[in-house]
Amino acid sequence: MCLTVIPWGILFLMRSKKPAWRHSAWQVFLRVLVLAVAVATLYDAAVSPWHFFGMQYLMATPYVILAACAGYVAGEFWVMGQTREHRNAGIGQPLRRVMAGVGLLLPVAAVAALVLNQPVADGRFGSRLERLADETLDALDGRDVLLSDGIMDDMLRLRAWERGLPVHVVPLRNTDTQLYRQYLALTFNSERQQSLLQISFPAFMQEFIAADENLRRLASIDFTDPLREYGYLEPDRMLYRAEVMEQDIDLPALVERQKPFWAEMEEWAALNLADRNPAAGFRQYLLRLTSKVANNIGCMQVERGDKTGALATFQQARRLFPDNISALLNLLTIAQTEKLPEEAEYTALWDEFKARHMDSRVMWALSALYGYVYNAGYLVRHGMMWAVSGKPRLAEAELRRAAGRQGVNAAVKAFLGRAYLQGQDLQRSTEYYREAIQENPQDARSLLMLAEIALREEHYDEAEEWLQKVEAAGVPADRLRFERTALTYLRGDTDRAMQQLLDLVNKEKDNVRAWALLAMLTSDAPDPTLHQRAVKALKELQGTSTDVRLLLAELDINQQNWAAARDKLEQLTRTNPRNVRAWELLVEVDFRERKRDLADDHVRSLLTLNPQNYTGNLLLGSLQYARGQFSLAESSYRAALRVRRDPAALNDLAYLLLINKPAAWGEARALVEEALAAQPANKIVFLSTRSELNLREGRLDEAEDDLQQVLTAMPNQAAALLLAAELYAARAAELAAADDAAGAKRQQAAALDLANSLKDRQNELSLEQQQHLYGLLDAKP
Repeated sequence: MCLTVIPWGILFLMRSKKPAWRHSAWQVFLRVLVLAVAVATLYDAAVSPWHFFGMQYLMATPYVILAACAGYVAGEFWVMGQTREHRNAGIGQPLRRVMAGVGLLLPVAAVAALVLNQPVADGRFGSRLERLADETLDALDGRDVLLSDGIMDDMLRLRAWERGLPVHVVPLRNTDTQLYRQYLALTFNSERQQSLLQISFPAFMQEFIAADENLRRLASIDFTDPLREYGYLEPDRMLYRAEVMEQDIDLPALVERQKPFWAEMEEWAALNLADRNPAAGFRQYLLRLTSKVANNIGCMQVERGDKTGALATFQQARRLFPDNISALLNLLTIAQTEKLPEEAEYTALWDEFKARHMDSRVMWALSALYGYVYNAGYLVRHGMMWAVSGKPRLAEAELRRAAGRQGVNAAVKAFLGRAYLQGQDLQRSTEYYREAIQENPQDARSLLMLAEIALREEHYDEAEEWLQKVEAAGVPADRLRFERTALTYLRGDTDRAMQQLLDLVNKEKDNVRAWALLAMLTSDAPDPTLHQRAVKALKELQGTSTDVRLLLAELDINQQNWAAARDKLEQLTRTNPRNVRAWELLVEVDFRERKRDLADDHVRSLLTLNPQNYTGNLLLGSLQYARGQFSLAESSYRAALRVRRDPAALNDLAYLLLINKPAAWGEARALVEEALAAQPANKIVFLSTRSELNLREGRLDEAEDDLQQVLTAMPNQAAALLLAAELYAARAAELAAADDAAGAKRQQAAALDLANSLKDRQNELSLEQQQHLYGLLDAKP
């Protein structure tokens, strides 16, 4: 209003007795149009351009410009409308009187709009939002990472900056954007965390919150599921703090701290606030959020046996937000259990709500919208569903909440063991299976699963013990023939294992595992007849079995039939997108076919499912190495080695340290020696790494010994020939230092000859190797 009235007043006070300007009709019409738009905007009319373009309350600058223009035009009309001496000037005296009236009425209209719009434009509620932002920052209790739903992010960042708090507000809706994750990576010092942020935010979160010290840094607004997988949540006002131990939460003190805040929120809810006021949407959202937090505190009270306190808290949740279905159901459950007189009232309210609001989408999202429902049956079902979808930690948390203080029974522990096994978490799976058989020593299925885990971990004697316990539990020996055959083969008795396998497939022609093992063992046999027979049997038994399709894809990979393997694996990942093994094999095919773009996408999918996956981290390190991101590649290789001390990963990390960290050459040597000690089939590659390491450290004789073995196996490999040229150059420098000029010249000439032979093969060398080649070519003979 001020921007409209002030320009009008200036022109009114400064008007001359005889106006010096004149306008044609179309110019007057343009000014009338500006005034009409201004009045429509002042009264928030449906035809105003802000409504038309959907920009109301979003952009201040157009409002400022329009207000100033309208005030100026109104003042202009007032001056133009004054009586003139020359009656034949302009567009006529009668119209000038109308223009003067319009110019006079606009300030009046602006003042009237001020009165009408005051409830909508009342900014006093903004101070309440600022206080709520302060309450939220206070509730962080020292935490510096706040996961947010984005509603109050700007206010929270501003208040944190004004108060000097080092709080990182992470809007979850932006975490799907690669550019935002790159920005977010700047706020974390860990190279591993920066690496996972390149993959996806869920992958980063799973790794980040797995460490207790990181969990204690976290709080969340309306985002709880990932945190519940790894710790306990302490609701406070409008957010949740993550705690490592349940004992860290002083529940009675927590409830007392909430009461002044709840009273303030109730007072705010009772205030008369126009629906069109920008604060109205914030108030509705924040009241629902506060009610949800209160409901979840009530659930904690029920779990600790304080149903009386919980009853009051659930009632408080409904006072804050009457449509909180979860709080109503919790009140109804307690009333039914305790035979309270309010049961009829709550039942009537529930029936009324169902008649008004029943929406399947709401009912499936109760915990997300309104908080937990304290109903053991529902929670178990909820947990089971999460487990099947690949979140066993969340299932564990939900099942423990459902069971309360009674603990989780053996059947549930066995279920969790299977869930973790499906997610490739062998350690957690083993723990739950062991707990299950402690309570039920005759649980044959859990015993058999422990035997299979022991086989995977190459603990063959332990596997034999578990198999004996399976038989003692009543399982016939014939049903364990495959496990016995696999154990025989893994112990190195190949001939006996093959005979047992042939007997097994002849007796059990539909035994998929037996046919699959036979196909694997005969894939490189001189006589392909048996292999073809096994593959044919698998294809006939395939059906919709995921395991059989995986086995057939692995056979295609062994035969280097990349197209067929890719076709099977892409079908598997479409039909079962959480199958970790399918993604592992698909990434392997991508690398074999040198399809880096596909590999990048598939590695991202794999590590989002399982951030600790060995294959995913190893190949992520290779991709980062190719992009020159050496620090990130190092963190990825180390993550892979934490899972498995495989010679390939040991060598990759050793080579990375060799070319990038001279101070870590001692560790690089230890890594490559460990890789060679495993006697891998492809040890020539590892000898090449050790040869180059010896060369860089000046151990020329040792470097030459290793290089001779490499050149014997790969006499024409470009990298090996480059290493030989560098060895000649190092010998030349050594001879020159010993004043043997002739010998140095011969060695330097040999180095230059080899380097010249590689000029046309630079595409076979890495960037670092190409730089070494240029150094040799530039050296003077």
